[in-house]
Amino acid sequence: APASIHNYFHLSRVDENVIKSEGPHMAGSFAMDRVYGGLSATQALTTFKMLHPSLYPHTINCKYVAAASIERPIEYYSSHFDEGKVLAVQARQGTTVVGSAHIRYSNEIDLLPPLQYPFPEGVQGPEEYLDARVVLKELGREETLKTLSQLPLSIHPVESPLFPSSDDDRVCLWLRFAPQYHDDLQDVDGMVTALFLFDFNILQVAGEIYQKNRIKFSAAASLHHTVWFHQLNLDPRDWYLTVVEAPVIAMGRPQLRCHLFDRTRNCVLSAVQEGFVKRSSERSKM
Repeated sequence: APASIHNYFHLSRVDENVIKSEGPHMAGSFAMDRVYGGLSATQALTTFKMLHPSLYPHTINCKYVAAASIERPIEYYSSHFDEGKVLAVQARQGTTVVGSAHIRYSNEIDLLPPLQYPFPEGVQGPEEYLDARVVLKELGREETLKTLSQLPLSIHPVESPLFPSSDDDRVCLWLRFAPQYHDDLQDVDGMVTALFLFDFNILQVAGEIYQKNRIKFSAAASLHHTVWFHQLNLDPRDWYLTVVEAPVIAMGRPQLRCHLFDRTRNCVLSAVQEGFVKRSSERSKM
């Protein structure tokens, strides 16, 4: 696990419209040699907040176009379209474009209210669920445990398509940054940490639906997503519940819908994402 996450959220300004993030960056869950997409989306939002602190973001649309190295710096180049109230951000490693984002904003806090998506019935607070590492250790899942141990997160699973007790094909997790990293966070980091947490497990539901149906897959990646912010003043150190469903999976591309709730059961963020899951030729065993 990283000794610090300070560089995830605290970037440096190298030019009038360029923000730089130093490595090492957090790796993704499915490929430990490439940057976690949620980190680059988070840093695009951080770029907006650094360059335009008096403006309020409403939505962010991100596209991932190339794998980024976890060791090399990432630079975020911005272009401002004031008439359309949009900031375009392009993420580059050297001369390679690895992603882009478009952030829509205004001068006032006029966020869209969340759709009437209810807090999942029967879900308790995060303290009522075991840490994922404890569960994996008891199950003898050493490889998955090793991967999870490299993450700076506390993870309490609630629902999964693979749980016998789950009636729905959805994934619910309570997430937060582990307590040893709380000193790296500032009170103003709530929105960017929420964006970071939302993206962490969004592809998990598609992978587990594949596993439930005995379909092996060899790779998975995010292609693009759109996120709506419903609340700005968030606690960067608290728990958040992610609820992710995949209403459509076709041609290896799941459409994923995510809602992020705070501890008081308010929906603070919602998103739609398209992913990619590559099937293996071999079918899973029962």
